[in-house]
Amino acid sequence: MSYTCTLCLWMCILVLIPSVSGVANTAINCMGGGYSGQSSTLACAITGSIASGIRWVRPNGGSPQEVIWCNVANTMCIPAGGLTGYSASIDSPTQTTLTIDSFDAATDAGEWICRDGLIGQGPSSCNKTFFYGPIEAQ
Repeated sequence: MSYTCTLCLWMCILVLIPSVSGVANTAINCMGGGYSGQSSTLACAITGSIASGIRWVRPNGGSPQEVIWCNVANTMCIPAGGLTGYSASIDSPTQTTLTIDSFDAATDAGEWICRDGLIGQGPSSCNKTFFYGPIEAQ
């Protein structure tokens, strides 16, 4: 009898607990490459409800490192771990732009990630390349 009651109780709990809807989908655009010492930008498009905050992760020479975290409401972004040289602007509730103040190939060239939470969902990475040579006039 106690086994049946316990099983019934667990089934009721599972039915009554609302399911987590998942994480927002993100799509990142590296917007070309970067020149050493120059500012460079990346954009992150967000669809769906943000579950735990948008995180920006730099390649960091093969040891990925979070540089910016934006809150669940996507109204505020702060540097992760006191890291400087990166900032994020919230263009809209569905788009955030990251600015690298001074591109450094050792830490900024490679796979960048923009995702909701620690795992994320969607095409959340792109490859930021290092441009050699003089900066072309635009």
